[in-house]
Order: sequence, then C-alpha cells, then structure tokens
Amino acid sequence: DRQIRQIRKALVKKVLDTFTELKEKEPEKYLSLFKAFGRVLKEGLPEDHANRDRLARLLRFSSTHHQGDEQTVSLADYVSRMKDGQTAIYYITADGHAAARHSPHLEIFRKLGVEVLLLHERIDEWVASSLHEFDGKPLHSAAAKDLDLSAIGGEAPTPEDTTPSGGHA
Repeated sequence: DRQIRQIRKALVKKVLDTFTELKEKEPEKYLSLFKAFGRVLKEGLPEDHANRDRLARLLRFSSTHHQGDEQTVSLADYVSRMKDGQTAIYYITADGHAAARHSPHLEIFRKLGVEVLLLHERIDEWVASSLHEFDGKPLHSAAAKDLDLSAIGGEAPTPEDTTPSGGHA
C-alpha cells in the first residue's frame, strides 16, 4: 500500500536523523546504542539501498588501530587516518575478533602501518560485499591475492605473506 510505504519512509528517515544527531552530539551514548543495535543497523545496509550512505556513516567496526574488540571505529574515522598514497579501505573477515586480529594476512599491513578493519560478526561479510565504497574509497579485503600496496610503500603480497602459516608455500 502506498500510504504504508510513505509512513515507513518517514519513520526510517526520522530514526536515521535521530541516530545521526546522537552520534554527533553524544558519541558515548551512540556507542552504547550501537553496541545494542549495531547488528540491526548493519543488516539495513545491504537491504536499504536508498539509505546506504547514511547507514554506512552510522556503522562502527573494530580495527587494528585499537587494541580492544569494541566496535568504535567509523568509516569516516578510518578514512581520516589513511596513509599518504592509500586509496582503499582494507578489511579482514574472520569468525571472531581474535582470529581477525591475528590473521597472517595482516602482517604486511602492520609492516606498512596501515589500519585494517576487523570484521568478525557474521553480518560483516554481507556488509562488506554490499558496501563497495565509502567516500570514494573502495573497500578491499586484506586477504585478496591481487593487492597492490606499492602506492603506500609496500609491494604486492608474496606467497610468503599470504600463506596461513606465514612460511613458504
């Protein structure tokens, strides 16, 4: 029904406006809200194409920039910390935070001092596959074999960098 669609659109807009205002004015309260409802927001990203950009700005992730497993890093924060020459947002997916943080694929990024988002919730792979870019920066998996890190002082990962044992293939 047309009226129901209009009501839904208005409600979604109001909720996103409220979340955005809370994020900007009271970041600690927003983080508490995200801790409770972050998975629902993440679920909305692949399903609500009309609000994809607004939802992407509300999402929070763990990253190699912080030691804990709290999801406090926004994509805008990540972009603001990108190294000179870095053109992509890098992420790694895993079954848990510890597995993501200790992935052998991160070794080259640690050497280069490049932050990597640690996507460790089940919904995160779906989010990463549906969010191709943020603020003009493409998202790339840190586990991809065809990474070109030469613009930020690195080389394409060698087989030694991408084998799970960290040794020779």
